Amino acid sequence: MENKYYEIIRKALEKFYNRRIEIVSKIDIFKIIKHKNPYMYRAFGTNDAHDFVESILIDCQTSSDETIFGDFFEEIAIEIAKLSNNARKSSADSIDLEIWSEDEKNVRLYAIKSGTKVFNAQSRERQRQAFIEAQKRLKGIAVTPIVGYSYGRKNPTDYNKDNFIEEAGEVFWTDITGNNKFYLELIELVGDVADSHKIIFKNEWDKCINRQLIKFIKIFGKEDGGIDWQSIVKYSSSKNVDKELEMKIRNVKRSI
Repeated sequence: MENKYYEIIRKALEKFYNRRIEIVSKIDIFKIIKHKNPYMYRAFGTNDAHDFVESILIDCQTSSDETIFGDFFEEIAIEIAKLSNNARKSSADSIDLEIWSEDEKNVRLYAIKSGTKVFNAQSRERQRQAFIEAQKRLKGIAVTPIVGYSYGRKNPTDYNKDNFIEEAGEVFWTDITGNNKFYLELIELVGDVADSHKIIFKNEWDKCINRQLIKFIKIFGKEDGGIDWQSIVKYSSSKNVDKELEMKIRNVKRSI
């Protein structure tokens, strides 16, 4: 493994974990409950307050992690491309990386995504328009628009129906680094660096679970130790807001 790669991954992963901890520190169990499906969790047979709180917080954290990890991949790709190419971070809307030829007559424009399922029809059209606008600005330059997916697989084609190239996984990382083994090296580097962060994050996560569990029990805990499911459903779904319950929640938030 090259030390230059390690340092890039270390810095990017440190930012990722710092953002995870920041998000965990601001979690509000009551806001999450309002947007969760109580019937599904009840269908799982859940009636343990700790299990319920941990389950919905894990679901919330997983969704958040997928979002912020996209920034991790973007930073990695840009910084590694800079090591061996005439590359720079793009200032254009919806474009992340530019790699120029030595004579600056050709440029590859990259929009960097996580997995291959990120687009819906609307976002795909926005991406297509972003490449069109960039090509208009770069008159006289041969432009190759590329959407690079950090993991997954895409059938190799020169251009898709939207007139940009799609590269995924091994193909994308090889294009960026010139190293067809980099996508395998990357998983090892991430694992090496993550070991130094996971203990700190686990400590913050455990404290978050404890805080949110205390608040949850004060509002939705029953005297026999079970969960007051009807109150949860009323809180998220009743036609009229229960002002008394809302006041109790505000008081609990202030006290913990």
